Amino acid sequence: MKEVAEAIDNIQINIEMRASLNGRLYGSVTGTMVADAITSETGQRIERRLVQLDNPIRELGSFDVTVRFHSDVLATVKVNIHSTEQDLSDIEDLEETNSDDELAKDGQVVVDSAAAGEASDSASTEEDGSEVSKENN
Repeated sequence: MKEVAEAIDNIQINIEMRASLNGRLYGSVTGTMVADAITSETGQRIERRLVQLDNPIRELGSFDVTVRFHSDVLATVKVNIHSTEQDLSDIEDLEETNSDDELAKDGQVVVDSAAAGEASDSASTEEDGSEVSKENN
């Protein structure tokens, strides 16, 4: 056990998670995830029960996590939790969608759900995509 502890002591592992803009994770990082990441990084099989996490990690950042093999055999692992890059583009797309009431998409006008009822009552769409008021028909 000492050999395994020495092999993983002071290593850094990276875990990628989805997170909000304020750094809160969608979900949490558990001891199982840390153990799996250590195994992937080092090839040393670590049981999840050896990973000492008082509470799951729920935010982005770097955390020192203790792996306790025995009462006097410990290793400390630096766990870096970072956001997925894909989520950044998803968040930007969501912000753009939320900031616009109407978006043009494939020649059609997309209206938010609150205004959809009013739009269908007051206007109809011609085949060429132009809007015509029902009052003028």
